[in-house]
Amino acid sequence: MTHQIPFIRWTKRIARLLGTARGTLLCLAFLIGAPGALRAQEDPPPGCDPRMDVCDVDSLPPRVIIMPASGSFTRLTAISLRVLMCDQLSINDASYQLFINNIDRTADYPAGYIGGDPQCVESNVREAVGSLTIDPGSTSVYARICDNAANCMFAENVYTYRIGEVLVNGRSSVRRGAGSPFKQRFTLRNIGGETYQYSVSPQCTGAVTGCSVLPTSVNLAPNQSAVVELTYVAGATGTTGDAGIKMAYNARAQYTNAITVVAIPPTYSVEVSPKETSVPAAAGAQNSQQFVIRNVGNAAATYSLSSLCSGSISGCSIPSATSQVPPGDSAMVTLSLLGGAVGTTGVAEVRASYGTYADTGRLTVYSQEQTRAFVLLDSLEIGPQVARDECLTSAIAAASAYECGDLRIVHPLPVVRTFNKSRAPTLLYNSAHALAGAVVGAVVTFPSGPTRPSTVTAVLKVAGATRDSAQWAGSDWVPGAGRRIALRLRNAAQDSGLVSFSLEVTGEFGGTRLPAVKTGEVIVVNRAKSPFGAGWWLAGLERLLKADQDTMIWLGGDGSARRYTRVSPTAWVARALDRPDTIRKLDAQTLARIGPNRLQVQFNLSGQHVATVNRHLH
Repeated sequence: MTHQIPFIRWTKRIARLLGTARGTLLCLAFLIGAPGALRAQEDPPPGCDPRMDVCDVDSLPPRVIIMPASGSFTRLTAISLRVLMCDQLSINDASYQLFINNIDRTADYPAGYIGGDPQCVESNVREAVGSLTIDPGSTSVYARICDNAANCMFAENVYTYRIGEVLVNGRSSVRRGAGSPFKQRFTLRNIGGETYQYSVSPQCTGAVTGCSVLPTSVNLAPNQSAVVELTYVAGATGTTGDAGIKMAYNARAQYTNAITVVAIPPTYSVEVSPKETSVPAAAGAQNSQQFVIRNVGNAAATYSLSSLCSGSISGCSIPSATSQVPPGDSAMVTLSLLGGAVGTTGVAEVRASYGTYADTGRLTVYSQEQTRAFVLLDSLEIGPQVARDECLTSAIAAASAYECGDLRIVHPLPVVRTFNKSRAPTLLYNSAHALAGAVVGAVVTFPSGPTRPSTVTAVLKVAGATRDSAQWAGSDWVPGAGRRIALRLRNAAQDSGLVSFSLEVTGEFGGTRLPAVKTGEVIVVNRAKSPFGAGWWLAGLERLLKADQDTMIWLGGDGSARRYTRVSPTAWVARALDRPDTIRKLDAQTLARIGPNRLQVQFNLSGQHVATVNRHLH
């Protein structure tokens, strides 16, 4: 740029004009009131000749360019690092510096002169090149240089290789009982491209104390995960803090996550399970049964435990009279008992109490031969019903899935418009309905004892005819623990409705075979001759079988089914699955199934679905 020295210029001109030393002295006296000009004369800018009226001054710093640009990487990578330093007038080579992660690496990446580069419009260019390995975490590259006029400039790029993440298992903010210990699980995942060993440490702040984590280190392959458990203590009532963990590979590759803990007044409650469950016991022998003590309060508690036997069983005992259970956690208690005579029944109880808070778990114990299977058909005690919306469903292709072990296909129909609202009817296909079949499930248990059966066989019969059978290895069973089996009833020779069956389960113990036979009922949905095609039905179109009789069967559009039993002249109920389920008689010709939000599905006395009415009676 051009630098003007106005007062010096005019001083010279006035002196020439007067042509005497006296003129020069007068001009200097005039300049006494111009200190800025005097300073300019005494300390001219670098590169200026004080005898010149105009001079060029280098006031622009060099430009520094680091390539490649800052970015992220997904695996261990070596990049070609290139640093360009550009200036129009001059570069001070001795001022060049390069740091990687705050460590001076100037000697490893020396800078040299190059004639020019498309990245630089300036004529003086220096270049430093070399290979750089992007390690896990953040890698910073800092370069600095000055020109001969002492103008300096720097640039810094950051290259990130993220190799881990910490995920919270559950909610990110919790309310916990003050002063009690709690546990929180976190999932650690390796999102890098190589296997790494991470250290794991607790990170707790605020009112949260007593933090520890297990395990303290994990080795993870790419995309592999591990779950760690943090133990912490909530603070005083009304305080907050964070409970978290840190997974670290090195000082630059560290990843954290935490939950916010709000301490609230402690509450106490306990649940003991199972309740009202039937189990077998080997007659005249020692047996053991498991009970679970669960702390459903928000504060730690030490429960007093007791056991009680009645009926044909005796000798009930538990190993400890107390059990300390953290809030939200549970403890297993083993009850020992002596089985009664074959064919007799008893009751075993375990009680847990903390002050006035108490609960009791209860088992009905059937004493029988150790080699005979115990078969429980209705383990949930919900009667014969099918709730397809509760089934495990897995998609297999567009518009198709496995549902309850059966093939389901969805076929939308053209949209229609009624009451100024567009509706899209849908057809549903179910392979079980096309074959008029049903699944019969049972929980099979062998009494606790020293031996297991060599094989277990089950036979399903309807009206004395075998409809399905299966066999399993006896090693699949643990004595005293139940295992669920399922057999399929196919091609029921009747319309939809209740089908009575018998299930015979036999375990073989060294040539000894003692069958256990149970009878029950299952609802069969037979749509083999559906007007929509075999196995097809219209979604949302329901039916009632045996309408207005003491027992009615409801069939949903998706094939769900329930049995309703009359409880009054105008009301029928089904065993509750997830909510009360009622059918009411609205008038002499209309029945209505009551759904959520006062929805009514109305039927005539022939069981035909005639209307669906919402809470606004629309």
